[in-house]
Amino acid sequence: LGTFFRKKLVSAEELARILDDESLQLLPTLHSSLEEDYYADTRLASCHTLEALLLVIGRGLTDDQKRAVYPELLKRLDDSDDKVRIQTCATLEAFVTCLGPDYDDTNTGYLLKGVLIHMDDTNPHVQEAVCLMVEKLAAVKPHVTRSCLHEVRDQHRGVGYVDRILGIL
Repeated sequence: LGTFFRKKLVSAEELARILDDESLQLLPTLHSSLEEDYYADTRLASCHTLEALLLVIGRGLTDDQKRAVYPELLKRLDDSDDKVRIQTCATLEAFVTCLGPDYDDTNTGYLLKGVLIHMDDTNPHVQEAVCLMVEKLAAVKPHVTRSCLHEVRDQHRGVGYVDRILGIL
């Protein structure tokens, strides 16, 4: 399925119709596979697939679909496998391409609050992946990003990543 999306074998319009058809259950099926308890490879593949889907659909993702997708991805940032966590950040970067400047500030704030804690992770690779994702979001929603960064700055052990993003705003 991921290859199908990556090769752009479906248009954004066709994909929007598929996602709107509740009988097909595409997003719920992907969300379910993100929750796979035993096999990290399944969670990783689900992240790759969702990333490819998001890149195809872009701004065609509805607000309801956006509200359904990002909480599921935030859960994966707590995954026991760092590869899944890093890929989740790439998937969240793809999610950001679905947002416009008019996207709801409240949901953007919820997304940032769920992500920013991981920018202070013990794994520097996770920190960098989160930082790259927040940089992409900052380009779309600078005011919300700035506000959330100021809120967490004093709570982080290291402020380098926070300051790096604030420096581009």
